[in-house]
Amino acid sequence: MRSLSTTSESGISQSKRNPLGCVQIEFLVVSQRFYEDEEAQEILRRAAGATTDHANGISRDNLLLSAAELGIAPEALAEAERSVIAERSQNALHAEYVRELRHDFAVHLASYVIINGGFLLMNLFLPFFGWVYWSIFGWGIGLVFDALATYGPESRRDSPEFQKWVRKKAKRARRSAN
Repeated sequence: MRSLSTTSESGISQSKRNPLGCVQIEFLVVSQRFYEDEEAQEILRRAAGATTDHANGISRDNLLLSAAELGIAPEALAEAERSVIAERSQNALHAEYVRELRHDFAVHLASYVIINGGFLLMNLFLPFFGWVYWSIFGWGIGLVFDALATYGPESRRDSPEFQKWVRKKAKRARRSAN
């Protein structure tokens, strides 16, 4: 008997009706595919993102069930969960640090522009021509260093300045809690 079934790209057979009107189903054995860990994680991430059932996230119970189905030990899942939460907390702290740095730089830049703009206007009406450029130059050097600290490598997560800021923030939080 001739098969009327067609196989899709994934190797799963599709059934069709034969001339007598009966449904004919075939099962094909597809060769096992192997994926690297990163590929498997990306496939699962995309599949989870495409699922509309979890629009607001996935509950911890469902996460535990999924991990159990994948053969992941509850201890390994708990450690991974702690790691993700710690990383999320560290990312939030760093984002707050960068916001604070950028705010402080914006205040510094605004004061530089306003005050040196006023000095330029004063320079137009005073007989001591040229003195304002020393102020612009000197303060400008400080502004450049402030910009480098804000947008350069010192704003990175592993910088000593960030670690110092985190310690200060924790100290302030302890003081306000007491």
